[in-house]
Amino acid sequence: MTKKFKDLTPEQLGRYHATLAKLDIDKDSVIKQCQTSDHAGGMTVGHQHNCTKHLDVSSIEDLNKKVGLDCNLYQNGTLDDSDVHYPAALTTKLAKGAAPAEIKKQLSSDDHKQVKQAMVSYLQGDSAKVASYKDAINASYFAKPVALAVHAAEDITITAENPLIIRGTDGQPVTLVYGTVTVEPGGYIESNVPLTIDSQVFTIEQ
Repeated sequence: MTKKFKDLTPEQLGRYHATLAKLDIDKDSVIKQCQTSDHAGGMTVGHQHNCTKHLDVSSIEDLNKKVGLDCNLYQNGTLDDSDVHYPAALTTKLAKGAAPAEIKKQLSSDDHKQVKQAMVSYLQGDSAKVASYKDAINASYFAKPVALAVHAAEDITITAENPLIIRGTDGQPVTLVYGTVTVEPGGYIESNVPLTIDSQVFTIEQ
């Protein structure tokens, strides 16, 4: 039987409510039941569509606090980061205290690829392992505040005929916060922007 919000354990409810609080979202304002089948051709979510909250993000540290994984979970052995790709340290030595524009000029094309991977690793893995990249990440991607769009619901069901479509503005990130996600046979999520999904239960029906 597919689990729904009412079936969540106290621990799962606590994590869900903690995530909403971290994003400054009132739990009583969140949609209870979300069905993509209510939207012909699919339900679009993002900065211009069905957005629960817009947040300005000033740095990779700020984004990690909002949507990243807690590095302590890796450091205490709760999670395994063997599938997280941590790039090698930058060979380019960045001038201390340099302005973001100057830092970007110092980076080679290969450096930029490593910085992009480091940003992903910072959010998905143990951020301490790529802490040396913070200045380069912030210079490359947070020279000005980034707009984070959030869509939240207690339950969402995604159908084959009506997918969940994520669209952003100028590559700005989107995060989805759900108690439960149910993907019916043939259903899918389509995104053209950096996307994170925080759900307590994620069910793909066969």
